[in-house]
Amino acid sequence: MKAVLGLTGLVWAQPVADILSILLAAVLYVSTYQKLSAEKTGAAKEA
Repeated sequence: MKAVLGLTGLVWAQPVADILSILLAAVLYVSTYQKLSAEKTGAAKEA
C-alpha cells in the first residue's frame, strides 16, 4: 500500500479494513439471524 499511496495509505489502511470488517460481520449476522428465525418459525408450526 505504501508504494501506491505513500505513508498516508498506511495510516488509512487500518480504518478502512475495520469498516469493511464491520460491514461483513453485519451482513453475515443478518443473514444467519434470518435463517435461524425461519427455521424456528417452521419448527414451531410443525409442533
